[in-house]
Amino acid sequence: KDYIVMVLRDLEAAKNSKEVLEYTSTHDGLTGLPNRRMILEQLEQAIQRSLRKKRSGALFFIDLDNFKYINDTLGHRAGDTVLMECATRIRSSIRKSDIFGRLGGDEFLLIAEEIKSPDDLMHLAQKILKVLNQPFKVGSLTHHIGASIGIALFPHDSTNRDELLQYADMAMYLAKEKGKNTYQFYSRSLDQKVKRHFMIEKAMRYALDNDGFYLVFQPQVDLNTNMIRGLEVLLRIDENIAGPLQPSEFIPIAEESDLILAIGEWVLEKACRQAKEWENAGLEPITMAVNISPKQFLQKNYLDLIVRILEETGVSARFLELEITENTIVQHLEHSSEFIKGFRELGGTISIDDFGTGYSSLSYLKQFPVDHLKIDRFFVRDIAEAPEDAAITRAVITMAHGMDLSVVAEGVETQAQLSMLRDQDCDKVQGYLLAHPMTAKEMTILLEKGGVCEACSEDQAG
Repeated sequence: KDYIVMVLRDLEAAKNSKEVLEYTSTHDGLTGLPNRRMILEQLEQAIQRSLRKKRSGALFFIDLDNFKYINDTLGHRAGDTVLMECATRIRSSIRKSDIFGRLGGDEFLLIAEEIKSPDDLMHLAQKILKVLNQPFKVGSLTHHIGASIGIALFPHDSTNRDELLQYADMAMYLAKEKGKNTYQFYSRSLDQKVKRHFMIEKAMRYALDNDGFYLVFQPQVDLNTNMIRGLEVLLRIDENIAGPLQPSEFIPIAEESDLILAIGEWVLEKACRQAKEWENAGLEPITMAVNISPKQFLQKNYLDLIVRILEETGVSARFLELEITENTIVQHLEHSSEFIKGFRELGGTISIDDFGTGYSSLSYLKQFPVDHLKIDRFFVRDIAEAPEDAAITRAVITMAHGMDLSVVAEGVETQAQLSMLRDQDCDKVQGYLLAHPMTAKEMTILLEKGGVCEACSEDQAG
């Protein structure tokens, strides 16, 4: 017998499936806007059209100013709601001919073609800022977002797509540097500070991927025994990567981005491993004081991260001290209370960093079971010459002792400062007079000698 085999295929369904796949590969799943891939393709096409027609166009790099705070404190669901609302508002304020897409995160791109004058671009930027300045309702709370906008022109600034994107991004950073909630045009004479910002961010990303960070340790000396009783852990970048970079320059840039989360985790793990290495070498266990950034502190799983690192490295929590600025604690009271309680239940200790430079409210000290106060170097600097600074440090030390807290004074650089702090019954000190930050190898030699602070011994003998 002969048989006929028929294969039937729903071509319309296949066509629809292909269209769906094409759409999802070129559009953002949250906002429905063109995604990074598509908007950059459209930018390339817009540049080519501008060359053919000999007309100018512009690329707007739009970065939301306060979105990360909402995402970190209210959660990703609230963040998604804000992003969708921002996309809707921007779309309603631009021309029909403008091309608008989401680059990723809280960053958007806008391509404006056939621009007649710079005034058109300024007007467009002002309209976008105006709609984003209107308050956002998230749950029962009202928040203000705002944006920083960088603008690069094509073909004037560049006819290279990636280069144009970089220029608009640089202009956006300059807008942030000038106070946020504004726009800035790219120019060849763009502020060197912004260019350096990009270089440093690139250097940090390279350092993370290529073991380019390292730790140094500054001793904290007990004035009762003149012995090293703690080490503040400090971060450095290998000079071979980008030349000499001071923490005061690269840490704020890391804070602005999510780099601080990865860097902070690396610091914590590296510090714990070093503590365990010294312990395994037979040296007296020593407390490692690690600075915690606000972004790390606000991570919902940060305590779990600490527990994991302690377990993996085998370090007891009683040898880990977290330094948190008083501003961070006071601005997030509920989270602070929960975190500090959880960490101290593990056996760790909490130090309030930069005490005296922020809120300095005694009420929060009563609320939270902290262990130490660190007097900022701003007050220590003139303690021997300025009676008001001496009075402040004396008051802080007396108050802290009355609340069963110990006090660490940082930035001690002269014998006169050290003597006065000893007379005021300060518990511990650190600073260049006692020791500069040391590498792990240098610190090992000092600890093997017994960890005695010679400058403190000389001061006490004198």
